[in-house]
Amino acid sequence: MADPARVDAYQAIVKNDKSIYNRVNKAITTNALIAWDPPATEQTQQLYNQLSGMSSADREGFAQMDLNPYYGGMPASQYYGLVKTQQKIQDKDAVEAEKHIKLTSAIATIKPLLRQARVTPDSPYYRMDSDSGLPRGQKQYNDFVGTFGNAIDTWQQNNQGKIPTATDIQGIAQDILFPPRPRIPANQTMRDGKSVGANTGKQPTGQPEIPSEASAKYEAILKAENYPITPANLKALYEQDQKAVTK
Repeated sequence: MADPARVDAYQAIVKNDKSIYNRVNKAITTNALIAWDPPATEQTQQLYNQLSGMSSADREGFAQMDLNPYYGGMPASQYYGLVKTQQKIQDKDAVEAEKHIKLTSAIATIKPLLRQARVTPDSPYYRMDSDSGLPRGQKQYNDFVGTFGNAIDTWQQNNQGKIPTATDIQGIAQDILFPPRPRIPANQTMRDGKSVGANTGKQPTGQPEIPSEASAKYEAILKAENYPITPANLKALYEQDQKAVTK
């Protein structure tokens, strides 16, 4: 309120209505709270997952990074949680270190699932490569580590603090790497409100029709590499062959 005319107008209002001060002060406080404590969104959750995952995947880097630029970029509870984790890493906190070791151990048991996700187009972590040195690959891996660690915490909270078994860990990872999709009966497959290939055995329009001989070859390749035999994987191999032929 550097404008003298506005200052005079504000003071005149306050003289006539003393409650205006409280209303203005409340509005200022509300706007300030919104600025530093934004609501959770898919984008803020992804940012939190990436930084949370980095605290385990790259502890030294996380311990030395400046978190101030992320202030206001996610809900305050998440931001201050990251600040506390960073401080615990710097202080070599024993409890935090044990949690890190357990998460690292859990990740070691799901390496086959991670390898499958990297070559499965249906997975949100398709082509994830933590060893490439590229920022995108590392961010994607950090996102998984953060999501996985938080999912384990949630699982334990929902199961009275029980320690998850190897089978439980596999199930948690499976849901993250290969999120289940709603099942649609074959005779109810829909696109743009119209039934597609229902009960006809025909390939839906727009999808490549893979010859049976080629399909068998691709299935053998996937099986030999211990990758899941899914329509998406078969399609990816078929399209790769087609591109090679047209070159």
